[in-house]
Amino acid sequence: MPPRFANKSILIGGGATGIGAATAERLAGEGGRVVIGDIRFELAEQLVRRIRKKGGAAIALEYDQRDEASIKSLVERAIAACGSITGYFGNAADIDPTKPPYSIDSGVASMDVAAWLDTYRVNTIGHAIAARELIPHMMANGGGALVFTSSDAAFTPFKRWIAYSSSKAGLATIARHICLTHGKQGVRANVVSPGLIASKAFQDLVENERSKGITDGTAGIVETINCPRLGEPRDVAGAVAFLLSGDGEYINGQALSVNGGSYCRP
Repeated sequence: MPPRFANKSILIGGGATGIGAATAERLAGEGGRVVIGDIRFELAEQLVRRIRKKGGAAIALEYDQRDEASIKSLVERAIAACGSITGYFGNAADIDPTKPPYSIDSGVASMDVAAWLDTYRVNTIGHAIAARELIPHMMANGGGALVFTSSDAAFTPFKRWIAYSSSKAGLATIARHICLTHGKQGVRANVVSPGLIASKAFQDLVENERSKGITDGTAGIVETINCPRLGEPRDVAGAVAFLLSGDGEYINGQALSVNGGSYCRP
């Protein structure tokens, strides 16, 4: 049996580190050609070298998730490099705990409008733009699959991170819209909803909270996990690979939680 992603090319928006990098390595390991888009071009190039060293196919492209023209250019360059794009993994997000907008995402009563706009521009609107550019291409080439990284924060209440949480909830709405309007033309869209994943971004967040004496943040989430270990980027990568592959071709417009059972929903 050929590898699941043989003759397939997948564009990853925000793929240089963490979940994006783990997914790129997983897809390339199953025969796919991955296009790793990221503003941190040097890190994306390092990942490409690791993938190629293992015999995989990958290229790195620099782009800015905040900029519409840059996202459009990313899609155009990816198509030019690969001939066609059969899958998109929208993973880019702005979650640096030490910098705005994430560091000042405290709640509605104290909201900073500029921070909200910046959060939505990166976490939600940027992926909608990528989908806008890719969907006609996918329909013209027999279909394709899109997966967006949402978050269990989109489904659970938090006292903080409300802009982040609501921006991630918006991705599920976008996926359902794409399912409804383009599913019959062979385009699928789903979201993965990670819970607590022990990535570098999470570790940075924990250290930032400790430095500020915050006690109601990530530490409390750990206690809710009904699994012997913390989640890792590879766990999300496996779910993304499933949804992008032919194994998931009858799944459309859904949200798949990857959270160690920390939050159970119907």
